[in-house]
Amino acid sequence: MVTELGHFSLVLSFSLGLMTLILSFRKKNALLSYLSTVNLGLISLAFFCLILAFARSDFSVQSVAFHSHSTTPLIYKIAATWGHHEGSMLLWCFFLGLIINFFSTNRQKIEPSIHNATLFILHSILVLFLAYSLLTSNPFERLMPFPINRGELNPLLQDPSLTFHPLFLYMGFLSFSVPFALSIASSLYPINRPLFIQWTKPWIAGAWGFLTLGILTGSIWAYYELGWGGWWFWDPVESASLLPWLVAAALIHLYKKPSSSDTLSRSSVFLTSLGFLLCLTSVWVIRGGALVSVHTFALSPNRSFFLFSIFALCLGASILALIRTSKDHHERRNFFIDSAVFIFLYLLFIVLWGIFFPIFFEKITAQPLTMGTPYFTKLFCYPMLLVFFLMGVGPFFSRIGLILCIIISFVCFYIFWPQGIGATSAITLSVWLISWTILYSLKNFRKKSLPLLGAHLGIGILALGISVNGFFQKETMAIMEPGEKIELPLGNLTFDAVKPIPRQNHLAYQGTFSLKEKDHLICVFNSERRLYFANQSEHSEATLCHHRLTTYSLILGETTDHQHWVIRFYENPFILLIWIGGILVALSALLLCFQKRLLIIFALGILSSPSSEALIVYHPKATALFKKIPCPTCPGQNLESSQTELSQEIRDFIDQEIRQGKDEEIILKTLETQFHMTLLPSFPYWILWGAPLLFLGGILLMIYRRNP
Repeated sequence: MVTELGHFSLVLSFSLGLMTLILSFRKKNALLSYLSTVNLGLISLAFFCLILAFARSDFSVQSVAFHSHSTTPLIYKIAATWGHHEGSMLLWCFFLGLIINFFSTNRQKIEPSIHNATLFILHSILVLFLAYSLLTSNPFERLMPFPINRGELNPLLQDPSLTFHPLFLYMGFLSFSVPFALSIASSLYPINRPLFIQWTKPWIAGAWGFLTLGILTGSIWAYYELGWGGWWFWDPVESASLLPWLVAAALIHLYKKPSSSDTLSRSSVFLTSLGFLLCLTSVWVIRGGALVSVHTFALSPNRSFFLFSIFALCLGASILALIRTSKDHHERRNFFIDSAVFIFLYLLFIVLWGIFFPIFFEKITAQPLTMGTPYFTKLFCYPMLLVFFLMGVGPFFSRIGLILCIIISFVCFYIFWPQGIGATSAITLSVWLISWTILYSLKNFRKKSLPLLGAHLGIGILALGISVNGFFQKETMAIMEPGEKIELPLGNLTFDAVKPIPRQNHLAYQGTFSLKEKDHLICVFNSERRLYFANQSEHSEATLCHHRLTTYSLILGETTDHQHWVIRFYENPFILLIWIGGILVALSALLLCFQKRLLIIFALGILSSPSSEALIVYHPKATALFKKIPCPTCPGQNLESSQTELSQEIRDFIDQEIRQGKDEEIILKTLETQFHMTLLPSFPYWILWGAPLLFLGGILLMIYRRNP
């Protein structure tokens, strides 16, 4: 019954989305906001039903049967809801509905025509993905006869950090949908550059922040779950998340550039459209099976074609918008901003080429090609050194700061010169950026500059962690048995004991190790080698230990006789700085997004309502009159509850007339002539609400009869 309710809610949401597309032409802002909320409620109900099916181990549902097990812990049963293709696409639709609802109920003085056009585009994207979910990736498809404990969530995915990794990435991807829709709407209705930046900048910053969190949680998972001591592998699917991140960084810098004209330029429309198109590209790569890796979820050609069709439609709309947008006008040059945007776009091309060139090469020559770490190190990492230099000098330049930073950099250069030119340059420029940012914040700190300072400082800390860890990481591999001791540069590592520990869904062999430096205990490791019952797969669980500025990682590997074990020991100096810097960047981006509103409002978009900049106190007689006059553009609302610009203008007019001592009859007659309002008894708006619902009920009845 729960499964049928979820499927019914998904079908109803798709039908309601089609209805919303039709009604968006009628310019009923309040009605569209309510329909967006109802649609979000239906998708939420469908998603909750799927979670409940996984939590109850309802193996009659195909997705549950193939991706869950009765012995899986509850938290990972819930995570399995979006740990497979069908559920992840339902999660995608849920987040898209959440963003549409937040946009529709928080208009931020967007003109009604532009608001309706943007909602039409957003709902069109939602309807396409709902159709994709229902036609090719139905998460509620039944399996008869159904097996018991046939599958299980991949043991690699049974991890807390990877539970939240797709949530952050999806929020980052879909935050680009609003700037994309606004850029398409700008080709239909004229939007000047300041307004376009005001409307899209919070969404771009939010996308950058959530993408940063998503990439960070993925790197944390890779560090201690995959068992190779690293945190980034340049996997093609992994690298796809960098594409919209680089576009968001370029847009944030482009918006800082002063303009001599208020005309919206093609560069802004191009980058906002490109960001969302790259998000769709990432989804196509990951969910459509274009690339095969640990991240890939689907290999069906039908799914790939459908996703590519959605991408092609959005690409066509973007091209039309660019054609209709005016050409870039001559603007004042800003060397640092122009350089930053250019470098980000260059890095974008490098990642894009590294992902897709092997695909085309293999299709043409039938030979596999891998462009791994050497390619990205030479063409991506080295240009980042120039980015660190410009990030320090550009926004924070001063003569005193320049002298101090040069002194600090020379000291750093002298210390690390024996390690080679690569390590010396990377570490020196990282310290250069950190020094510039700290010195500037001590001298010119302002609240408005806090996101800028936090982001640049976070990038500097992140770069320092990457540089030191990349050049000074040490790996030790040995075969040990309990009671054996090996010598390490830091001290002695002793294999104390190993014991089997049966758990709910796996058997763990836990090895206990002690690391001592001159008889002084530094760390105790309890690493595990796990055997999962469902698929008889083995997996290692690393143990981390932090000592001073170094993180030690120990992995209990393979064994043949449960007596001799393969041990991998990693020394990772400054690796914590990678995640500290990344978190600082993400928080700075989210602060830029929400600096004028509470963070909780975004999370509770369902309950949000149109906001106003200041509290306006009207005359009591005017307030009483607001309740008697129906809103001219909002069905079922009066002037008191309406938030449209026309209603606000009428309220101000009535309040002004009341304060001048005019009677209500004179005011009502003036409204009829000046605002062309017919003050007759209110139209029975229940017909407008009831007729679409009856139409929707008829469609659902037809569907039910065809699919009994």
